[in-house]
Amino acid sequence: ARDLTGNSIVTLHNNPAVNANGLNLVRANNQYASLNETNIGDSLTFAIWVKVITDSNYQSLFSFGDGILMLDVISTIQYTTNQWFYTNIRHGTTYQYSTTPTDHPIHFTKNEWVHIVISMDKQAGNIKFYTNGNISSTLTTTQFPNRIVRDSNYIGNHIENTYTSSFEGIIKSLNIW
Repeated sequence: ARDLTGNSIVTLHNNPAVNANGLNLVRANNQYASLNETNIGDSLTFAIWVKVITDSNYQSLFSFGDGILMLDVISTIQYTTNQWFYTNIRHGTTYQYSTTPTDHPIHFTKNEWVHIVISMDKQAGNIKFYTNGNISSTLTTTQFPNRIVRDSNYIGNHIENTYTSSFEGIIKSLNIW
């Protein structure tokens, strides 16, 4: 796992395998990658290739937050054990999208590669969700992630205090711009 831009330091935790398929994560071993600091928010796009191996309650593809309490967080997490992910942001203790998990699901099929894109456009006032190049839904909103330095940045996990939500599968790439 590496940052091709050289802007962040990527650290692997609990010895996940990295090979031509990508970052292979085992939930039982709490394997994940982390980035040191990012300065993201407002309008941004996440694009990720992922292969889900096991349905797991609230497993996380990625989370970018502020501090151990994750006071300002952007996250994409599996909704219970359904075969879809959802994206949400939180300012302090308040989640910004109350119906996103069910109104804007990002579907996947176990053991199949899926390309997910989440495009947040503050100026246009919307977030577009894409699966395998096709738009799956659009959320009209005025709530966007604050642009701040984030120091709790996880790929394949969400860590908040003592809570963790590790991912079971393979992540081929994660791009943020």
